[in-house]
Amino acid sequence: MEGQVVALCKAMGDFVLWRKEDLPAYQLVSLVDDLDDRITLIVRGQDLLPSTAAQLFLAELHGENLFAETTFLHHPLVRGEDGRKLSKSDGALSLAALRARGCSRTLVYEAVARQVGIDSVGIATLDDLLFRYCETS
Repeated sequence: MEGQVVALCKAMGDFVLWRKEDLPAYQLVSLVDDLDDRITLIVRGQDLLPSTAAQLFLAELHGENLFAETTFLHHPLVRGEDGRKLSKSDGALSLAALRARGCSRTLVYEAVARQVGIDSVGIATLDDLLFRYCETS
């Protein structure tokens, strides 16, 4: 987890695994999906650092050692003009919606770079963005 330490008990307390609606909670669903899909790179906002710690904890309890080898990148939050974080749960447009409106991938990558304080010149692909981000982190 990028060498960051999270005091899970302090950050999450007794986190929920099964919701009162009789559905699995985010921590469990996300972990199972990532394991099923054999995900090896997870990029999330810094606000989800405690969730990553919870999922690593659950994976260890389950005996799933491969999840601990996953690379996690936690980026600064990307914020809208009003200062609120951009997220699907807050009504922000998804990448698919932006593409449907004619926004190119390059414009999205450049905008993300600017939001996290990276020079956006020359960023045309996701690989460019990730490389530049990792270079500056």
